[in-house]
Amino acid sequence: MTKFSIQIRTELLAVSPANAHYFQEIQEAAFAINLDDSSPANFTEIAKQCKMGSGFNRWHDKPMQFIVTANGQSGLLVEHSYLDGTTPVALYERMRDAIAAYKPKDLVMPQVPSPEEIPLVLPSSLGKHISFLREQWLSNNALRDFISYELPTLSGQILSQSRVPIKSGYDVLCQLAFFLYNGKRIVPNWQPVMLSHFHDGRHDMVQMASPKVRAFCEAVVATGEDEVPILQKRSLMVEAARDLSRRLSKAKDGKGFFRLFVTIEQRWPKGEPRPRVFDNSLQKRAMEFPVSNMNHKSVESVTTPLDPHSLRIRYTIHDDQ
Repeated sequence: MTKFSIQIRTELLAVSPANAHYFQEIQEAAFAINLDDSSPANFTEIAKQCKMGSGFNRWHDKPMQFIVTANGQSGLLVEHSYLDGTTPVALYERMRDAIAAYKPKDLVMPQVPSPEEIPLVLPSSLGKHISFLREQWLSNNALRDFISYELPTLSGQILSQSRVPIKSGYDVLCQLAFFLYNGKRIVPNWQPVMLSHFHDGRHDMVQMASPKVRAFCEAVVATGEDEVPILQKRSLMVEAARDLSRRLSKAKDGKGFFRLFVTIEQRWPKGEPRPRVFDNSLQKRAMEFPVSNMNHKSVESVTTPLDPHSLRIRYTIHDDQ
């Protein structure tokens, strides 16, 4: 719990003794089941509902939250400081499949005890603050979206037949897409790598816009006298893919620079002169996260950027798409 959340909890316990029962029930629960009134119909709506919701029906201090909507769709949120996100995926998938396969034998609903409603007594000042946060949450989320694409013309089989490393080959093509989208300009973008469980300091970040990536992207768009032969483009793509593979492997071995740099900056003694590199404008721009991407098979509940213009890409490479 953060210092601020401890302060709020202390204030709520002072408002009413009944609030102690409220917190005890939540604290002793291994996970939360959130029943949402919405009925998302497609991947985009399901992803947005499960990850964002409306800000009213989540308890993010719990390591796991199972979300079930009114039409039987479902999702899972994981709080990484307790539990690595991939650990409970099999449990969730069994729950999701059971919901999808369930066929009641008759129309009579089973009789189950009504759940106990445990109210939370709020002071008026905190109630106003909650209302403000809810409005802010809804306003911010209105600017965000999830989009799912399938690319049957770009598959693992196609890359392997061309003798291009599958994962890093796809990463290079993502870099080309960023390059074209940004007006034929390379932009800083990052990919996280996993070093250990999240609570042990799992992530490091790898800068993907390398000089070899730039050489390939510029070769692709070159025209006229500067046009590059197709075999040379292929060679540049393979070189860029191998360069990205080396960068990712180096970070996975604990030899990356990003988290070490951030740790040194955050632990720098107060009152001591700061090295100029921490305040260098070019360095700060390179450390921003307008684009990040990861190889993952689902919409993982990682941090959501506050910047509505930021982009996160998650992809899975199959043999046929």
